[in-house]
Amino acid sequence: IGSDRVAVQVSLGIARIARNDFPGHWQELFPSLVHKLGEISSGRGGGASPAAAVQLHDTKAKRRLYVLHCVIKELASKRLPAARKTFQELSQQLLPIIWQLLYSASEQV
Repeated sequence: IGSDRVAVQVSLGIARIARNDFPGHWQELFPSLVHKLGEISSGRGGGASPAAAVQLHDTKAKRRLYVLHCVIKELASKRLPAARKTFQELSQQLLPIIWQLLYSASEQV
């Protein structure tokens, strides 16, 4: 439980920094997040046993998706037209990736 609280605070911190630094000073933010999301869909989790790997993979996946959620939510709250345009372009790039994750998750169910 304690590490979940830390993960939430780290996610919120990343989102706040992204609000100020993206895209000007942190261009690699979304390529990095997209790469990590690709690891979720490819099933690379790691761990000692298959059960531990699934649990570790689920925890990592949830945390990565929560970071993305926080960053998107923070960037969506920007009001300036230039920031909104950047967010719209970013959304168009992220939609296929998120759709693929949703599709993969629905096939597993």
